[in-house]
Amino acid sequence: MQWVRRVFALAAACFFLTTGAVEAAPVVEPPAVVITHNRIIGDSPAILFSGSAYMKPLAPVVLHLRANEECEKVASLEAGEGAKVVGFEVHSFPNNGRIQITGELPIAPNLAANKGKELPKPGDTAYILFYAGEGYFYAWFKNNLIYLPGSGISSLPFNGDLGIARLWAGYKGVENRGEEMWFCLQKSTGEEGWVKFADRAQWQPGTAGNGVFLGQP
Repeated sequence: MQWVRRVFALAAACFFLTTGAVEAAPVVEPPAVVITHNRIIGDSPAILFSGSAYMKPLAPVVLHLRANEECEKVASLEAGEGAKVVGFEVHSFPNNGRIQITGELPIAPNLAANKGKELPKPGDTAYILFYAGEGYFYAWFKNNLIYLPGSGISSLPFNGDLGIARLWAGYKGVENRGEEMWFCLQKSTGEEGWVKFADRAQWQPGTAGNGVFLGQP
């Protein structure tokens, strides 16, 4: 009988250990690259979402089949040749923008961009992706794109200056996160392809407030 009790106790211990392992919350790691469609880095001019935005390079550029410089060339634009913007996206590298949450987030819980999403708490790790404009950044947390203020993140190279004095996170990433902005441009011939936006000085400026986006070819 004593032997039976020992076997039962051992089996029970193994059961509790096993169930405890199953219930442990898994650590959610970010992907190597996050592609955010229909967004650009910084403030987004309204013309970009109007369906009638154009871009005009100041020197020839190559258009690729996909948003990847290793993809085949499908067309090109000559200097001064306008093309319609038919798509745009940002490629981010989450592990370059890791932040450690040390305090409560200084944002309104009903912020529309975060509605229905889990937000990081003290002790959590989130990942800055790119600047969204008006002092906020897009960030990755548990498979969701969330909106976080830059102010209050210690050591963040650029924080958007919302004037939040209380520190609530520490930046553990790199100075240059390496975000890439890509545009899909359509020529007057109907040909279209993707180009990486490297420098605004390579594009003809638009009217005030519109960056490099024009209202006509």
